[in-house]
Amino acid sequence: MPNDNRFPSGATIDQVKKDAKKLVKAQNIPLNQALDAAALKHGLALPWNRVNDWLGGQKGSAIASFTLPLDNGGKKIVNLTYEQPLIMVCGWVGCGKSTTALVLAGQVMAASKSKLFSSHQSPPDGHL
Repeated sequence: MPNDNRFPSGATIDQVKKDAKKLVKAQNIPLNQALDAAALKHGLALPWNRVNDWLGGQKGSAIASFTLPLDNGGKKIVNLTYEQPLIMVCGWVGCGKSTTALVLAGQVMAASKSKLFSSHQSPPDGHL
């Protein structure tokens, strides 16, 4: 039965295992060390023996969720959880970073009854 749990990077467990096997061959390290390194590379700073349980426990525990379009026409679902409450939104000027951040912040505030303080300061010369 396939495991559809995904890492924060979007990779499946099977994809991360393949990455670990490549590390074993390339760096001549033990598989358990390579699995830990591959998990970290894909966004989880956990020992491999805890990865599957942690990923399985993330279903339904999102405090905010947002779907982002990908360049290839696909979509990426971004979930903020209490265990992983931070994401970085990067992009060109005018692509919707601020709107995305505000939507996510609104969802987090609604779920946690927290307050948001935000400030934006332009550079002294007025250029971005």
